[in-house]
Amino acid sequence: MKNLWNKKLGEKIKKLRKSRGISQMEMAENLGISYQQIQKYERGKSSLSVYRLYQIASFFNVPVSSFFEEEKDVISEEKEKYEVSPLILNEKEVLFFKTFKKIKNRKIYKLILKLIEAIAELEEEKK
Repeated sequence: MKNLWNKKLGEKIKKLRKSRGISQMEMAENLGISYQQIQKYERGKSSLSVYRLYQIASFFNVPVSSFFEEEKDVISEEKEKYEVSPLILNEKEVLFFKTFKKIKNRKIYKLILKLIEAIAELEEEKK
């Protein structure tokens, strides 16, 4: 099921990217990843983290839920089979994401994202 899910999600990302006339390279540069990784996502060869999916949705200025609209029946079936835990954010995290999403300058957005990733890596190293 995971591979099928990755493939469907990848197809939606590819369709959205092409409909906007954006190259894999341009998308990759804006997200701070390689174009090869974009290829892997679009082919369903790599799973997307929740954060990466949020980044992609923000890049296209669409809600994350738009990637799952046709999958409602599949999600309902999976809830019966597996325990599903929702992503729960506190007030400060919600404010952070709302504020971060307001950044329109892609270079600044990318720099802030890299800074946050670097800080998170440092925090992981401390553990």
